[in-house]
Amino acid sequence: GGAFLDNVVRKETLRSSISIWLDLSTRSIIKRLKNIKKRPLLDEKNLEVSINKIYSERKKIYNQSNFRINCNSMDKKQIMYKILKLYETPRNKV
Repeated sequence: GGAFLDNVVRKETLRSSISIWLDLSTRSIIKRLKNIKKRPLLDEKNLEVSINKIYSERKKIYNQSNFRINCNSMDKKQIMYKILKLYETPRNKV
């Protein structure tokens, strides 16, 4: 039932809330995760391969988000303000 449950959760999320894809290049993701040990889905020896595989698998799901923010040239504060701006726009109210 994991895939079924994931699908139900995804549909409910899209119906009842705003979803935002914080898109980041795989190169930037690899830099950020290089020394992190708490990511069980990542193969530390083949980090680039496993990140690219996971990203390509999830990209079709992420594409269903209401909004996409390209985070490659933004810092955390800029991303936060962009999210707030999207959320506070009247037509986006849930």
